[in-house]
Amino acid sequence: DITNIMSTRIEIHGQGNGIGPSSTPNNAPIIDRSFPGILAGNMSESEWITFCNEVDRVLAPMGPLKTRRNYEIGIVGIIFFGLTIISYVGLLPTSPNDYIYGSLICGFLVIVMFFRTCSFIRKAKEIMNDLENVIQLKSAEKSEISFHVRGESFGGGKNRKARTINYIECSVGNAVGNTNVVSAMEVGGLPQRLQELEGIKYLISDDEY
Repeated sequence: DITNIMSTRIEIHGQGNGIGPSSTPNNAPIIDRSFPGILAGNMSESEWITFCNEVDRVLAPMGPLKTRRNYEIGIVGIIFFGLTIISYVGLLPTSPNDYIYGSLICGFLVIVMFFRTCSFIRKAKEIMNDLENVIQLKSAEKSEISFHVRGESFGGGKNRKARTINYIECSVGNAVGNTNVVSAMEVGGLPQRLQELEGIKYLISDDEY
């Protein structure tokens, strides 16, 4: 027997900074609720909606987290801008000590933002771990269906850090008896399946290939 596997990609919307056309109402990432065709006959629409609600519930804390992060960056940016204007334009009388105080304030803000960034990253990882747990529990409910959190990186280059977008990969597998036909993946897997077919070409007829 060979397992006939089909996979599709389920998008998670609103993973940016919460600003712009891709933002969501509460700045929290949300799952694409379009019912995947490969789940037909394996999961009811009501089960799918329940799953989507659970994913959105887990991702909801990311909204306030991003909003607070945006405010912190904005406030620090305004303070830096104000100190720069005062220092270089001379809006206020200054003395050598003023530059020292300004440098101390800037250094303090840098340290604060460093620890705030570490806290943001830690909490974001906790949310993603919770999402992984929800995905694993859903996968354990039915042996023929599996969900996995995947990441896709893009936009990287010299002196530029690549941005990673997460999505959920849904796979459906059913045992097929006495056949060597392997189905192509719905999204992004055709080249891989062609390679697999090439490897078993000697087992099947030209028509089946």
